[in-house]
Amino acid sequence: MESSSIKRWQEKLGLQPTNLAGYYTCASPEPGFDPVAASDADLARFGFPARPNPTEDPAGHSRWHKTVGRARYAASLVLRERPDMRHRPAQPARGDAQAAWSGKVVFADGFPPKRPLVEVFGAWTVPKVARPPGGPFTNSNPIWMSATWVGLDGAGNSESTDVFQAGTEQDLINFPLLGLRDHYYAWFEWFPKTGIELSNLEISPGMAVFVQLFIVDPAGHFAAPDLPPLGQMFFVNLTTQAYYSLFTIGETFHGNSAEWIVETPSYQGDYTPLPDFTQVAFFGAAAIDTAGTVFLAADGTSQTLDNTGAGPGRVGSDDHSAVNVSEVTSTPVVGIEAVNGG
Repeated sequence: MESSSIKRWQEKLGLQPTNLAGYYTCASPEPGFDPVAASDADLARFGFPARPNPTEDPAGHSRWHKTVGRARYAASLVLRERPDMRHRPAQPARGDAQAAWSGKVVFADGFPPKRPLVEVFGAWTVPKVARPPGGPFTNSNPIWMSATWVGLDGAGNSESTDVFQAGTEQDLINFPLLGLRDHYYAWFEWFPKTGIELSNLEISPGMAVFVQLFIVDPAGHFAAPDLPPLGQMFFVNLTTQAYYSLFTIGETFHGNSAEWIVETPSYQGDYTPLPDFTQVAFFGAAAIDTAGTVFLAADGTSQTLDNTGAGPGRVGSDDHSAVNVSEVTSTPVVGIEAVNGG
């Protein structure tokens, strides 16, 4: 079913294969391409999210210019499967009361929703990680992990077992001979499918990034409604202006939740302690359902993460030892412009 569905989408959208089977991208524009000046047809051809109408959606139009409009060149990516890394649906970590997610979640109208959430976006500055003060120096996996991401599904209902998500990974690895080394990268995962590392997209602490995810043709006007959904990720490094557009077929999709999250992922089947990391705040964060209703992250339900690796009870504090999710906001991407010098 997936094979026949993706073939139709390849013909419809001009999708091109990547180095991993089942993942596709679009043609790359010529050097000097400016999405702000481009036609709607060229934006679609090169895999850019549609530009909102400035009259009908002035806030969306402004957000698009400050995020999608900054993209200037397509990164030459090598996709790498990461079966050892999993970013799972919302659930207690380590099997106890500690939550693996911290951030904001908004919910659609019931389950299954009549108007599914089919688009989510947000921007943030990649945090810097360090050894947690007072935390363990070694653990069974010799690694401290944290992930920052936006996504759809995976919360609010036990039947919402998929998560359509993308973001940045911020890890600290204790090598036997080299000692502690930090590692940052961009990733994409439509759980329960294997996660994908976007290997050649430069990610460093202090860089500003923007991620937009959406379900293509959620009503099934082109592909039959009973076929698996096609999802698209648009990832922009707002600091370097590199972008990547990635398409894949999901195993399932509900559209019952959207989220903006800092997570302690699982590594080789187990949750690791969190590293110490600088404050995380999302900007321009919202989701949209099939009726066009906008759900602001700031109005969402809070998720509280408490991981013993980072010290219990410090989430939301000002000591830069855990994520401060109180600043999830719907305002334009004001913090991003300062990072990029205007």
